[in-house]
Amino acid sequence: MRAAGPGGGVGGMMGGMRGIGAHGMNVANMDSLSDETIVGAAYDHKVVVRLMTYIWPYKRDALISVLAVLLYTLGNVAIPWLVMKGIVWAIEPGDVSRLHIIGLLFAGVTVLHFGA
Repeated sequence: MRAAGPGGGVGGMMGGMRGIGAHGMNVANMDSLSDETIVGAAYDHKVVVRLMTYIWPYKRDALISVLAVLLYTLGNVAIPWLVMKGIVWAIEPGDVSRLHIIGLLFAGVTVLHFGA
């Protein structure tokens, strides 16, 4: 037999460990896995007011961030909508110029989506 080096021997690299739950340590139970556990209120006005005191000096940046998230979400919705319009409005009638319009709109939404 050969000598066990790093990571070798009986049990491999873990040295025969039985897992995280061995010997009752870190065992998940129904209480720790439940989504029903109430940690705190969903909305606390004091916390929001305190948060706003930190955000207020950066209100311009915060507004730009909110607008960027809205533009990004609009892009996420617009891409599949444009694909649908390209199929229904442009491909079915066979008019290639309509497909060019959808392609340009798609490119514009992609640039907007990337910029947001």
